[in-house]
Amino acid sequence: MKALIGFEKSKALDSSASALYGLSEDLLMNAAAMGMLNALQENSFAKQAVINASISVLALVGYGNNGGDALALLRHLAFSGICGLVAVVQKDLGTVTLRRLSEASLAGVKIVYPDEPCVRDLVLEAALVLDGISGTGFSGNYRPEMLQLISLLKMAEGKIVSVDIPSGIYPFSASGKPKDHNRELSVKAELSLSVAPLKKESYYPGFRSLHGKIVPISAVFPHDAASGSSSWLLEEEDLSAFLPSLEPDWHKGQRGALFVYAGATGSSGAASLSCKAAQAAGCGSVTLLADGELVSTLAACLESQMVRPLSDPGTRKSTAILAGPGWGLKKDREVILDELLLAPQPLVLDADALRLLAKKPKVKSKKALVLTPHPGEFLDLALNAANICHDDKIAADMIKDRIAYDTCNILAECSAFYNAVIVLKGYVSWICEPSGQCFVWDGMDASLAVAGSGDVLAGVMAGFLARGLHAGLSAKLAVMIHGLSGRMARQEGFYDAAMLLPHIARLSYKEK
Repeated sequence: MKALIGFEKSKALDSSASALYGLSEDLLMNAAAMGMLNALQENSFAKQAVINASISVLALVGYGNNGGDALALLRHLAFSGICGLVAVVQKDLGTVTLRRLSEASLAGVKIVYPDEPCVRDLVLEAALVLDGISGTGFSGNYRPEMLQLISLLKMAEGKIVSVDIPSGIYPFSASGKPKDHNRELSVKAELSLSVAPLKKESYYPGFRSLHGKIVPISAVFPHDAASGSSSWLLEEEDLSAFLPSLEPDWHKGQRGALFVYAGATGSSGAASLSCKAAQAAGCGSVTLLADGELVSTLAACLESQMVRPLSDPGTRKSTAILAGPGWGLKKDREVILDELLLAPQPLVLDADALRLLAKKPKVKSKKALVLTPHPGEFLDLALNAANICHDDKIAADMIKDRIAYDTCNILAECSAFYNAVIVLKGYVSWICEPSGQCFVWDGMDASLAVAGSGDVLAGVMAGFLARGLHAGLSAKLAVMIHGLSGRMARQEGFYDAAMLLPHIARLSYKEK
């Protein structure tokens, strides 16, 4: 895992590095620029761009440290023999950035200003455009010079590479709105050279797609600069450390027993997928409790899982419960959900069960509970946590903005309200525990956006919970394995959700 920090802490790193280690801003900028140079030299499209264009790299330089980093990077490119380097520079640069400007100019970088007639053509000709306009330290209103640079950046036809973070990304203010946030001013990069520690805001759903590929630039600040962080980036190599192994003498009872409340007329496939996914995650036995009229149909397609009618659940005991996939909203569902919330077993609620839960504004779990909403389902839960009427459109729009742009904070509030682990599903998935600890899986995989994918995820999560893992670990493992399975399945093209199952089974298995 990599620790993530917020913009506010990021802004303070220069000062703390100076105080603790005597490092000047000049040294820090040079270290960042060297790391960015190495990253560009390792990137295939960047290498091609600087070889074949008359204007190989053009930087748009704002007054702050991001502008200084961009100028330092141009100077390093010049020293490495790259030609066709241009900097479009604001006129009111800070002292440190002015020093970088002088160095870049002496190294042969062409310096121009935004109001010069040639600038538009230079931007259009550039193969690679560095966004050094603004960063985590920006505050206040957009200045006309910044707006001018952003408009130039938006007309670029070459590849856009952001220095640290893309311009136009700002944190929420105390009023609950992103500071000066204007979607029209946000710029989408193909590559973001982000100085480590990485920023948690970069992975918020509203901001993540603007970054393109995020490349961490390390060794600029001390390795423990993110100490005390409550947000973490999950990585593929974490799976082996998290995954429990099987004792060679275990029987199926020691691998847990899951009850699944799922399926309705027209959505029986969701029940089947979630049951099979739980088994693929290593659960010893899975019993599906379904409407009587569906039992024979589901029993025919579930060879290794038991199927029983809701009216006759039998005498078997479970170690965990999953409710919701394709379950429907029939009148009896709310009664069953009330019973499940009172039962002692750990519980995963997905899909229709979440819609039913949202109708209960004051539920606070006293046991292990995992909620797996997509953003639309999470909105209703977050409205409950904020004690806001669901019919209040203005308040609902504010909550939607917070889900996209203040993700960690609103997840922590909702997780504490329900005393539940919450998995906010999406192209990046966020996991929050009642303690406020947050974890993100940087999925960025549209192949998983297929019917049944969420049912599979819920089944995997419940399978691990049934095996005796605590709720937070079950959620992390499920999200990682689900994401990695998607990457494996897409190697052969598009797929349906059932094709994830063999990959999940392989990834979930670990011998002692």
